[in-house]
Amino acid sequence: MFFPGVKSMNTNPNRSKGSQYDRNFNDVLQVTIKETLLGIFGEKSTKTIFKTMEKVHSIRLDDVSSKSHVFDVALKDILGTGHQIVEDMILENLFDRKGKVFEYRENFSFSDYVNSIKD
Repeated sequence: MFFPGVKSMNTNPNRSKGSQYDRNFNDVLQVTIKETLLGIFGEKSTKTIFKTMEKVHSIRLDDVSSKSHVFDVALKDILGTGHQIVEDMILENLFDRKGKVFEYRENFSFSDYVNSIKD
């Protein structure tokens, strides 16, 4: 399967802080987003979502970690009000992969959650 902006995932649990840690987090985030969208929409629709994000919103999947606000806006534009459910599923899966529990926080955006778990 080809997905624009998706690199292979390296999930070494013995990573240290720094650029290697950031790259590993980016990989985990990308794979989590891709797998969650595939589970919800299937391969064809997921590819269409990624292509639309890249064409209309100039964001690739490998940019989401540093441009999570743009991803949030793009997903909202593409999915409408249903984006919140999809984002929550992505976040639940991401937090689970990182060994943490996703807890709803009032006035927290997708970007806020991504930044909180990135640290």
